[in-house]
Amino acid sequence: MKQPTVHLIEYSPLIGHHLPYLKTLSNRFSEKNHQVKIWVIDEKNKEKLIQSLTTSELDKLDIQVLKFFFFFKVLLKIGRFVFPNDGHSLGVWGLVKANLTTQEHEEDLVFMTWLQHSCTRLPKSIRQWILPRRWMAIDGFAIHSSAVLEEENFDTYLEGTQGIQIYEEDSCQAVLLLNEEMPSILKLRFPNTRFIKFPDFIEPLNPTDKPDVCQLIRQEARGRKIFLFVGRMIEKRNFISFLHLLPYLDHKQWQVCLIGELELNLYPKDEQTFIKIQLASFPEITVQFQRPGDYELDALIESADLLWLAYMNHPHSSNMLTRAAHYKTAVVATSGTLIAHRVIRYEMGLSVNPYNAISAAKSINNFNPQLNPFHGYQQYAQQQSIQQIDHTLDQVLTP
Repeated sequence: MKQPTVHLIEYSPLIGHHLPYLKTLSNRFSEKNHQVKIWVIDEKNKEKLIQSLTTSELDKLDIQVLKFFFFFKVLLKIGRFVFPNDGHSLGVWGLVKANLTTQEHEEDLVFMTWLQHSCTRLPKSIRQWILPRRWMAIDGFAIHSSAVLEEENFDTYLEGTQGIQIYEEDSCQAVLLLNEEMPSILKLRFPNTRFIKFPDFIEPLNPTDKPDVCQLIRQEARGRKIFLFVGRMIEKRNFISFLHLLPYLDHKQWQVCLIGELELNLYPKDEQTFIKIQLASFPEITVQFQRPGDYELDALIESADLLWLAYMNHPHSSNMLTRAAHYKTAVVATSGTLIAHRVIRYEMGLSVNPYNAISAAKSINNFNPQLNPFHGYQQYAQQQSIQQIDHTLDQVLTP
């Protein structure tokens, strides 16, 4: 019997969750006796993937770069003219088709490791032609989003699923969703499609020693609780809202820490001025403008008492919450979001309005992380663990 083949398609740069997703899925499919072919966007990302794999893992894989054939370029140019609102969808699926038409893949499974594009206005005949015969995808962004707090509740985005026509195609084998609330809801709308929960997992490093930055924070904290902002200091992470909290936080009980990259040119002039003033006004906080590596990131979160996850315009899942749960670190989340819903359900921290600095700071000042029960963290970390992927793929591969 011919060994089944799965094509893992990753058309995004291998940063953030993209690299661990690709590595883990390739290993799991190989273990389930599938021949795995990985397609990445360019040679740079191919090299990055190769460097992250062991020799034994590489021996099982066929890694290819997606080529921008003349056929694809013509398709994209015509498609963007005829269907201007679906140009990106055409680009993604057209690129896949242009590359897989050179393969004997009719019975193969095409797995999109991150689906964000829905072909909302393409005629059915074009969708059927451009889509692979058998495909499935992880869909982390099925729902439209808004930066307005009152609209950040996930349920309000169901309206955005009306146009996801590819869910209903016969070629769709399954859609894997990071939001555990969505499979049953979308099933009502698309009864012929399989929706399965996919864990928002991490690869925990479990630090055994403390990097220099963690030791510095502990020294400066002098026994106070640690409130951590870590990662890129960008609008999506609500960096400006975080800075607005500073005058209202009780710095006698909280050591505030800002660790990550700051690109001032991403902000308008008035916000650049505000950032400089706020950072200069609070010299007691710990600031390090350097992106932490994976090991440092885990160590920082493990060392913190409270982690800022009160993001802007983010009604979706985040594996930063999984990371916090693994290390039993409380988080502060934007009320109305999926992250906040999970935080409340599993008693893992605070839900606040980050755009009301006085109210949010009051909640943080009154919060005692030591009173949080550990069982909620453990339960959530287990539900989102990497071990859950085997159960998910068993569901996927069972007819």
